[in-house]
Amino acid sequence: MNTSPLSWIEISKNALNHNIHQYKRALGSKQLAAVIKSDAYGHGQLPIAHICQENKEVDWLCVSNLSEALFLRNHNITKPILVLGHVDAPLDTIINKNIAFICYEKDFLEHANTVGLRHGSPLPIHLKIDTGLSRFGLIPEEALDFIRYAQTLSGVNLQGIFTHFAQSQHEDQTFTIEQHRIFTQLIEKITSSGVAIPIRHCSNSAAVTLLDDNTCTMARVGIGLYGIWPSESAYINTQKRHPDFNLKHVACWKTRITYIRTLPAGITIGYDRTFTIQQPTRVALLPIGYYEGYDRRNSNNGSVIIRNIAAPVLGRVCMNVTLVDITHIPQAIVGDTVLLLADHPGITPHELAQRIHSFNPREILTRIHKDIPRIVID
Repeated sequence: MNTSPLSWIEISKNALNHNIHQYKRALGSKQLAAVIKSDAYGHGQLPIAHICQENKEVDWLCVSNLSEALFLRNHNITKPILVLGHVDAPLDTIINKNIAFICYEKDFLEHANTVGLRHGSPLPIHLKIDTGLSRFGLIPEEALDFIRYAQTLSGVNLQGIFTHFAQSQHEDQTFTIEQHRIFTQLIEKITSSGVAIPIRHCSNSAAVTLLDDNTCTMARVGIGLYGIWPSESAYINTQKRHPDFNLKHVACWKTRITYIRTLPAGITIGYDRTFTIQQPTRVALLPIGYYEGYDRRNSNNGSVIIRNIAAPVLGRVCMNVTLVDITHIPQAIVGDTVLLLADHPGITPHELAQRIHSFNPREILTRIHKDIPRIVID
């Protein structure tokens, strides 16, 4: 019985470490926080976390929810963790676990203080400042009073302060520069009032290589960590500023041909009969579909790579099946490896996102089903 997976994702350890080194060089003395939220952008949180744990150039890990941080602690990940989003577990669970979380509400600050006092261990917090993304956070005018109040509470440790950019990947950096100015002025105001907050961070993958930042002590690197440029303009302008800066794709999604048949001209293929065979056509069945994360918008639109040749998708992408045309690949056989996503023309995350009019490679990566094995190579 064949127990090999129907599809799998190969994670290149060498590529990930290469990308980490590229960003660390650009950051200089600043700390690097690896953003591994949302299953490490679809790459598999645990394998990515273990590689980051081994890499001395990674200083922090960032996750979305507290439950993710506790999961990592239960799997021997010991580096400092910052929870960027929801606290979905009791704060008592993070005592002495070197897990920090964001704070921007007085009620939650007081709750954290109560928990810290109860355990005799101050809880580390990072204040979120809203400089223009307008999701959540303290507006700058409120920040100093909030900080002064936080300093009166011995159950919390004001460890960090940060903001997040709304469009740092854009060609026009005007709004990013304005957000950075607001944040910088706030830091100067806080410092002049006699308050020292040791960890300050604002830059993401794009801003690390595009923004001149002398205010912060750390940067959060997300999509770039996985070898994906935040945008084409970010790539072009980074090359101008840092000619030797380059990234390598970390993930390669593969499957195998499980069945081949030849269909006659005149018949239709798949649900809704959206494709009609015009001539005798050799068709390969792939055991993946939109349940596995292969987007339904690839129907009659996408392509895969078989024996280094593009094979177009025929008909609707089904829940667990996709059909491709291999008439022009006569040497293809059952069991052949098929590339669905890779550093290969036509199937990079950027190109797949453009093909389905998403234009966001993060969407492509994070929708790959978590049950598909992530296999570290190199």
